[in-house]
Amino acid sequence: MGEANAVERLGQRLLDVPTLTGTPPDWDGGSDPVDRFARWLLDAHDHQALEPYALTLSTVDAEGAPDARILILKGIRPDGAWAFAGGASSSKGIQLQHHPVAALTFHWKERLRSVRIRGRVQPADPQESNADFASRSPASRAAALAGPTSQPLADPAQQADAVAAALSGLEKGETPEHDWTLWWLLADQVEFWQGSPDRQHHRERYTRTGTGWDRQLLWA
Repeated sequence: MGEANAVERLGQRLLDVPTLTGTPPDWDGGSDPVDRFARWLLDAHDHQALEPYALTLSTVDAEGAPDARILILKGIRPDGAWAFAGGASSSKGIQLQHHPVAALTFHWKERLRSVRIRGRVQPADPQESNADFASRSPASRAAALAGPTSQPLADPAQQADAVAAALSGLEKGETPEHDWTLWWLLADQVEFWQGSPDRQHHRERYTRTGTGWDRQLLWA
């Protein structure tokens, strides 16, 4: 009964919830989508957007079914590449082995802005992946080492014990093997969206060409 009531309450809230409550800045442009993205991300950070470096990574599995999860941006390159990381044996790692293409989505509701990026994905060299793993906090490294990511867990205590054991090993200076991987998505398309309270939103898409980027305004 309680669960049904929660569903009913949610249905009403979805009708009443306010949208486009952020404060959009002036719509800007530029010939380079990487520079523009960096400016938008810095703007989101400067205006106290929550978790501005969070992104949604979308992939497909071997059967073509979509999947998505939230990660953290690890870096960008001037040639139009965005970095993220995780375990090679995780669901995303296995999916990227089968289909090395993905999409990244950033959303900064405080600024009514989002960016979508599509392209091919390549793993970084082992040295770069190892450096990223080493830069993580001990707790984060222990969690990555503790067990088979995305696999069934029989008991939460099993995970807690495995994390504690991994953390203890790290504190003793052990350097266990890991499959932590840094991936780079080389963008084919980058799309910028900015909302407007009057619903006349702004959209612009950059498409990679042989010599640079083609820009195209889009109907919102």
